[in-house]
Amino acid sequence: MTSRGRSINIGERANFVNEIAECERERSVDSGTTTNSIMRRIILGVGGVTNGGKTTLTRRLLGALPNCCVVHQDDFFKPPDQIEVGEDGFKQWDVITSIDMEAMENTVTAWIENPVKFARSHGIAPSPSEPDEDVQILILEGFLLFNHKLLANMCSERYYLTIPYEECKRRRSLYRWSSIKG
Repeated sequence: MTSRGRSINIGERANFVNEIAECERERSVDSGTTTNSIMRRIILGVGGVTNGGKTTLTRRLLGALPNCCVVHQDDFFKPPDQIEVGEDGFKQWDVITSIDMEAMENTVTAWIENPVKFARSHGIAPSPSEPDEDVQILILEGFLLFNHKLLANMCSERYYLTIPYEECKRRRSLYRWSSIKG
């Protein structure tokens, strides 16, 4: 991972929102961009293992951050008939080719071009902002997010969530696999 990324374990997540806010305050002071002449766009990447808490963290950030939208990688899975079958006879849902990454790129690009229009088209009303703050935030969330170079590079900040193997195994065991086809 680059210097813009870091791993967060399950015990560190409580301070996540405060860290982001502080980082952005420092960045605006360092760059001198504290006026509203330019809309600041921040893209946060939240990656990590399956069942590692990415969606839970993303929901909490969405509720805590102003002018915030989310793009979930899970929303871009290809139809089942387009998913490759592995040598073991199972569909390969856990590889990047199972996801329509071009559609995800296009969605992120639409947000970059006009975050306010994007938010409104997704039923999100912009938060009232302070006169000196015009910040729009997009959270990209997905288990293979950082395997896609372009999307990874679009992120202002990258966070990779980890959990202990036994906890991941326990969470995955709670799935009702018989109801999932392929």
